[in-house]
Amino acid sequence: MAKKQRQDKAPEVFSNKAEVLRGAILSTITFIALALGLILIGKFPITPPVEGGFGFAEWEEVQAEDAAWLSNYGWVDEDEGIVRMSIRDTMRLITDEALLEARSEEEADEEADEE
Repeated sequence: MAKKQRQDKAPEVFSNKAEVLRGAILSTITFIALALGLILIGKFPITPPVEGGFGFAEWEEVQAEDAAWLSNYGWVDEDEGIVRMSIRDTMRLITDEALLEARSEEEADEEADEE
């Protein structure tokens, strides 16, 4: 008779499959959300470096190197003949080319009007 009571109790524990499934899905979603949260926390700085704090000198050094790299000329690939130039000079070159093109179009239009 003891065996019969145990068999009767076992199905009662898992009688509501929908609740068990809902709990499993909710637990899985919670675990995934927490894992993604921990991954994202590690990728993005919570606060910017503070002057005099740990890492500020390195941050300033990297920023100075980037500024120098962006504002000077240098080789990107010397074998291919690819050169980098400052952003300011690049913008000036592009606007000069656009102005020359616009002027040549105006002159062509004026010549066409004269003929």
